[in-house]
Amino acid sequence: TYFVFDPYDSPRTLTSEINNNRLWIGGSPHDINVFEINAPGVLNRIATGINYTSSLATRSIVFDGDIAVHTNGNLLINDASTGVELGRITRIDGGVITASNGYAYTGSTSEFIVYDISDPRNISESLREVRPTAGSPLAYGAKGNLLFALLYSPDGGAFQIFDISQS
Repeated sequence: TYFVFDPYDSPRTLTSEINNNRLWIGGSPHDINVFEINAPGVLNRIATGINYTSSLATRSIVFDGDIAVHTNGNLLINDASTGVELGRITRIDGGVITASNGYAYTGSTSEFIVYDISDPRNISESLREVRPTAGSPLAYGAKGNLLFALLYSPDGGAFQIFDISQS
Protein backbone atom coordinates (compact mmCIF):
# COMPACT_ATOMS: atom_id res chain seq x y z
CA THR A 1 0.00 0.00 0.00
CA TYR A 2 1.22 3.48 -0.79
CA PHE A 3 -0.20 6.95 -0.41
CA VAL A 4 -0.43 9.64 -3.06
CA PHE A 5 -0.75 13.24 -1.96
CA ASP A 6 -2.00 16.17 -3.98
CA PRO A 7 1.13 17.43 -5.80
CA TYR A 8 0.47 21.02 -4.71
CA ASP A 9 0.08 20.13 -1.05
CA SER A 10 2.16 17.02 -0.58
CA PRO A 11 4.20 17.03 2.61
CA ARG A 12 7.94 16.77 2.13
CA THR A 13 8.87 14.10 4.63
CA LEU A 14 11.88 14.79 6.81
CA THR A 15 10.55 12.63 9.62
CA SER A 16 7.46 10.56 10.21
CA GLU A 17 6.01 8.48 13.02
CA ILE A 18 2.88 6.40 13.47
CA ASN A 19 1.12 6.56 16.83
CA ASN A 20 -2.38 5.27 17.66
CA ASN A 21 -3.50 5.00 14.05
CA ARG A 22 -2.20 8.50 13.26
CA LEU A 23 0.54 9.26 10.76
CA TRP A 24 2.61 12.30 11.79
CA ILE A 25 4.73 13.85 9.04
CA GLY A 26 7.29 16.57 9.71
CA GLY A 27 8.45 18.66 6.80
CA SER A 28 7.02 21.27 4.48
CA PRO A 29 4.52 22.68 3.58
CA HIS A 30 2.82 23.45 6.88
CA ASP A 31 5.64 21.70 8.80
CA ILE A 32 3.48 19.20 10.75
CA ASN A 33 0.73 17.17 9.12
CA VAL A 34 -1.31 14.59 11.02
CA PHE A 35 -3.35 11.99 9.17
CA GLU A 36 -5.80 9.45 10.55
CA ILE A 37 -5.25 6.07 8.91
CA ASN A 38 -8.80 4.95 8.09
CA ALA A 39 -7.88 1.88 6.07
CA PRO A 40 -4.88 0.70 4.07
CA GLY A 41 -4.20 3.49 1.59
CA VAL A 42 -6.90 5.79 3.00
CA LEU A 43 -5.71 8.86 4.91
CA ASN A 44 -7.76 11.65 6.40
CA ARG A 45 -5.82 14.82 7.28
CA ILE A 46 -6.89 15.83 10.78
CA ALA A 47 -4.33 18.51 11.59
CA THR A 48 -1.98 20.85 9.80
CA GLY A 49 0.59 22.91 11.62
CA ILE A 50 2.60 25.91 10.62
CA ASN A 51 6.31 26.55 10.85
CA TYR A 52 6.05 28.54 14.11
CA THR A 53 8.45 31.33 13.06
CA SER A 54 11.30 28.92 12.45
CA SER A 55 13.14 28.57 9.19
CA LEU A 56 13.73 24.90 9.98
CA ALA A 57 11.38 22.03 9.30
CA THR A 58 10.56 19.44 11.93
CA ARG A 59 13.21 16.74 12.07
CA SER A 60 12.23 14.84 15.23
CA ILE A 61 8.81 13.63 16.40
CA VAL A 62 8.48 11.50 19.52
CA PHE A 63 5.60 10.51 21.77
CA ASP A 64 5.40 10.50 25.55
CA GLY A 65 2.06 9.14 26.66
CA ASP A 66 -0.71 11.19 25.07
CA ILE A 67 1.50 14.01 23.77
CA ALA A 68 3.63 14.44 20.67
CA VAL A 69 6.92 16.30 21.12
CA HIS A 70 8.79 17.74 18.16
CA THR A 71 11.45 20.28 17.27
CA ASN A 72 12.04 22.67 14.41
CA GLY A 73 14.23 25.20 16.21
CA ASN A 74 11.38 25.40 18.74
CA LEU A 75 10.14 22.76 21.19
CA LEU A 76 6.50 21.96 20.41
CA ILE A 77 3.96 19.84 22.29
CA ASN A 78 0.76 18.60 20.63
CA ASP A 79 -2.10 16.37 21.71
CA ALA A 80 -1.22 13.01 20.14
CA SER A 81 -4.79 12.16 19.16
CA THR A 82 -5.98 15.49 17.73
CA GLY A 83 -2.76 17.28 16.73
CA VAL A 84 -3.86 20.39 18.66
CA GLU A 85 -0.93 22.42 19.99
CA LEU A 86 -0.68 22.36 23.78
CA GLY A 87 2.52 24.30 24.35
CA ARG A 88 5.82 25.50 22.96
CA ILE A 89 9.14 27.11 23.75
CA THR A 90 10.66 29.15 20.94
CA ARG A 91 14.25 29.13 19.77
CA ILE A 92 15.71 26.20 21.66
CA ASP A 93 19.26 24.95 21.31
CA GLY A 94 19.57 21.55 19.72
CA GLY A 95 17.19 19.80 17.41
CA VAL A 96 17.60 16.17 18.35
CA ILE A 97 15.05 15.09 20.91
CA THR A 98 13.50 12.26 22.84
CA ALA A 99 10.88 12.34 25.58
CA SER A 100 10.19 10.09 28.52
CA ASN A 101 8.26 10.32 31.79
CA GLY A 102 7.32 13.99 31.39
CA TYR A 103 10.75 15.23 30.29
CA ALA A 104 12.11 16.19 26.86
CA TYR A 105 15.83 15.75 26.22
CA THR A 106 17.59 17.77 23.56
CA GLY A 107 21.10 18.83 22.82
CA SER A 108 23.85 19.95 20.55
CA THR A 109 27.56 19.23 20.35
CA SER A 110 28.30 21.20 23.51
CA GLU A 111 25.05 21.34 25.53
CA PHE A 112 22.54 18.93 26.97
CA ILE A 113 19.16 20.42 27.91
CA VAL A 114 16.27 18.83 29.79
CA TYR A 115 12.77 20.34 29.71
CA ASP A 116 9.97 19.48 32.12
CA ILE A 117 6.97 18.88 29.84
CA SER A 118 4.72 17.24 32.43
CA ASP A 119 2.43 20.28 32.06
CA PRO A 120 2.56 21.08 28.31
CA ARG A 121 1.06 24.54 28.89
CA ASN A 122 3.86 25.41 31.31
CA ILE A 123 7.08 23.95 29.86
CA SER A 124 10.20 24.76 31.84
CA GLU A 125 13.89 24.12 31.48
CA SER A 126 15.02 21.86 34.31
CA LEU A 127 18.66 21.30 33.39
CA ARG A 128 21.20 22.92 31.07
CA GLU A 129 24.62 21.44 31.22
CA VAL A 130 27.73 21.90 29.15
CA ARG A 131 28.44 18.32 28.37
CA PRO A 132 31.01 17.66 25.72
CA THR A 133 30.06 14.68 23.65
CA ALA A 134 32.00 12.62 21.18
CA GLY A 135 30.21 14.37 18.30
CA SER A 136 26.98 15.98 17.13
CA PRO A 137 23.84 14.14 18.25
CA LEU A 138 22.02 12.32 15.47
CA ALA A 139 19.46 10.53 17.61
CA TYR A 140 18.42 10.15 21.23
CA GLY A 141 16.37 7.42 22.85
CA ALA A 142 15.31 6.94 26.47
CA LYS A 143 14.49 3.78 28.38
CA GLY A 144 13.98 3.80 32.12
CA ASN A 145 16.73 5.92 33.67
CA LEU A 146 19.04 5.76 30.66
CA LEU A 147 19.41 8.13 27.73
CA PHE A 148 21.07 6.72 24.63
CA ALA A 149 22.80 9.09 22.21
CA LEU A 150 23.97 8.24 18.70
CA LEU A 151 26.61 10.81 17.80
CA TYR A 152 28.26 11.83 14.54
CA SER A 153 31.87 12.83 14.21
CA PRO A 154 34.20 13.01 11.22
CA ASP A 155 36.07 10.06 12.76
CA GLY A 156 33.05 7.79 12.51
CA GLY A 157 30.77 8.58 15.41
CA ALA A 158 30.03 7.11 18.80
CA PHE A 159 27.32 5.81 21.04
CA GLN A 160 27.01 7.24 24.56
CA ILE A 161 24.77 6.33 27.48
CA PHE A 162 23.78 8.86 30.16
CA ASP A 163 22.09 8.33 33.53
CA ILE A 164 19.01 10.57 33.60
CA SER A 165 17.61 9.42 36.92
CA GLN A 166 18.37 12.84 38.46
CA SER A 167 16.76 14.90 35.65
